Amino acid sequence: MRIVYFATAAYAVRPLEELIRQGFSPVAVITQPDKPRDRSLETQPPPIKPLAAAHKIRILQPVSPDEIVNELTALEPDLFVVIAYGCILSARVLAIPRLYAINLHPSLLPRYRGAAPIHWALAHQETMTGVTVIKLSPGIDDGPIIAQEPAPIDPEDTACTLHDRLSRQGARLLVETVGRIEKGTVTFTPQNDGSATYAPK
Repeated sequence: MRIVYFATAAYAVRPLEELIRQGFSPVAVITQPDKPRDRSLETQPPPIKPLAAAHKIRILQPVSPDEIVNELTALEPDLFVVIAYGCILSARVLAIPRLYAINLHPSLLPRYRGAAPIHWALAHQETMTGVTVIKLSPGIDDGPIIAQEPAPIDPEDTACTLHDRLSRQGARLLVETVGRIEKGTVTFTPQNDGSATYAPK
């Protein structure tokens, strides 16, 4: 399949590594522009960019994907994979791939929709979280569920340790899901909006 990978944050690095290792290397990576970071305010690339560059994957860095609709269409993608990208994809962009777009989210959706599910799960002293792959919709993390796995939260977990563990678990689930999509064996389960909780920045 021709995959276009939308990602910015460090959470998306391990899933991209696993996709490449399993033979699903994307035809392009779409990420946020380089920005000043840390106290030095030196301009730095997003965490996903060095990995994409090392594997000679085409990199595009628009402020918004709507700016590069023609380029995305020319890639003739079958599937968009979106992980910790930092920008909501419009209905216009979501209509581009031959199949659809999927998102790997570090929570048991519909709980903790939004930008900071790991932090809010810890803040609320949850004992269980997980990873979920959904079919993307124009809303915020509200598309139908394709795959989901629970993960315990240990008493000594921090945002860093839980982040890394969910990234590894999510990478495995993502590759399994992409394989099922390629074979046409996935099913879609609508989320229960009445059970949704939110994890803002």
